[in-house]
Amino acid sequence: MTDLFALVTAHWSKIRPVSYLAITALFAISLMLPAILGSNDNVDGWQTMYGYKLLMFGWYGILIGQYSWYANILALLAAVIKRRHVRTRLILALMALLLGLQTIFFDYFASLFGFSYVFGDSWKWGPGYYVWTSTLVLIAVVVVLDSLCARGGLYIEKEKPVHISSPAMQDVRTLLKLFGIIVGALLGIIVFALMGSIVENNWHARAMERWVEAIEHPASSHHVKGMWMVANFGNSNHCDWAGGEFRAMPLSRKEIEDFYEPRVTASYKTPDVSFEVYFPDEEAQSSEIDSFIDELKRLSLLAPTSTTYLVLAIDAMHPAGEDMRCH
Repeated sequence: MTDLFALVTAHWSKIRPVSYLAITALFAISLMLPAILGSNDNVDGWQTMYGYKLLMFGWYGILIGQYSWYANILALLAAVIKRRHVRTRLILALMALLLGLQTIFFDYFASLFGFSYVFGDSWKWGPGYYVWTSTLVLIAVVVVLDSLCARGGLYIEKEKPVHISSPAMQDVRTLLKLFGIIVGALLGIIVFALMGSIVENNWHARAMERWVEAIEHPASSHHVKGMWMVANFGNSNHCDWAGGEFRAMPLSRKEIEDFYEPRVTASYKTPDVSFEVYFPDEEAQSSEIDSFIDELKRLSLLAPTSTTYLVLAIDAMHPAGEDMRCH
């Protein structure tokens, strides 16, 4: 073990860049993997929350006594601060690791703040969580090795001349830089969380529109216009993704309804998913769909000799996040 440690420290200047590449790769992989798997007693299967969503909204954990998300900021600072600040980097890396390991007691802290469950009636950590935790461990190991090598004089970092009147002023300047980095990182993450939720919901709603356009339609019908919407079609805070296509054809209303009937019936078997066909003389099932119906009526007036109709699919009950359209 001693020989291995001596070998690593002796070649640390070459190993160090590779270790940071490994940290970056692991962190990126953790964002793409399921971080939390939750289930409800009345819904079959596990519902997945991926790592990137936890990165976007995990700062809310402070409301339920969970501070692990802030380990990301501390770990980032420990990784980017210059190596000569040995003690500061060690403290930041170890604090990040301890905060990350607070997730072990997640249920305990959540219950102290009055939350009996957060992710469902039952839940468990996914592979993304374990990959993320490994990045914190790896950062701590890298910082410790940096510290040992620096103390042993195995590398000497060339410092640029600093024109400061006293060591005390230099410490103040360092603290101000750290404060600026922390504040900037927090503001950036908050903006990313706000915008990320909107962009993600728009992407899903547009995907619904593209799916409706791609399914089988009557051969004699033709595309008129596509339309999508992100809204809250119910009462509780959640996001619904609606995508529709306006089509026109010479067939009768009964023939159109018969063609889509199998798909409409099949949608009844899937929770929180609906597939319906609307005609200009129908009323919307909820006020939020009025914009689709209003557009359908307008288009029908432009083609009085054809039967204009709307094929609408809705995927409902997704987390609202920070998207104000879902509240």
